[in-house]
Amino acid sequence: MKIALTLSGHLRNYKLTLPSIIKFCDKFNIDIYLLFDYSEKKEHIKDVINMCKPKKVKYIKSLDACSNINMWYKIKEAYGLAKNNNIKYDYYIRGRYDILIEKFAEFKLSDLDKYKNKNVLFVGIKNYRLLFLKYNMWLVNGLSDEFFIGSEKIMNIYSNFYDIVINSNNKCLELYAPEVQFKHLSVLYNTQIVQLKILYKY
Repeated sequence: MKIALTLSGHLRNYKLTLPSIIKFCDKFNIDIYLLFDYSEKKEHIKDVINMCKPKKVKYIKSLDACSNINMWYKIKEAYGLAKNNNIKYDYYIRGRYDILIEKFAEFKLSDLDKYKNKNVLFVGIKNYRLLFLKYNMWLVNGLSDEFFIGSEKIMNIYSNFYDIVINSNNKCLELYAPEVQFKHLSVLYNTQIVQLKILYKY
């Protein structure tokens, strides 16, 4: 089984989080692809590349738009980097540089193949709670966008959510949180959400 992990977003405290991501990838022989924003410090980018030893790297400039549009634009670009690298992957993982993977000892690759050829998006177990002051709500009915896994068929939808977001009336999240927006997409496509035994926080 071949799996690709794509990382995008801000580097932030990568020295703390990346070792956990690399350990996870080493365990399951996962190829790493990195997307960097030109605004990041060159020395930090070099450091991340040395740590991850990626298959491929791409640099982009943030769009002149809100953070939600930028996030999905970068997710799309990172996914395309792995998908268009002439390697056929069974599954793709969307991740962020600031994800800390705390536990995955109980996770097995066979957990993915139980749902082979089905309309399933895999997620990890969040070890945190989010309070959105803007919406005066705890996030209890959302779908996390920082870590998810799917086949190419599924990721062609969810990693390309940018194409839907830019035409949305809620593209800059004036109505509700991004996780709620993402959950609406899974309902629209009647996708089964399966939680894997991968505990993380950010």
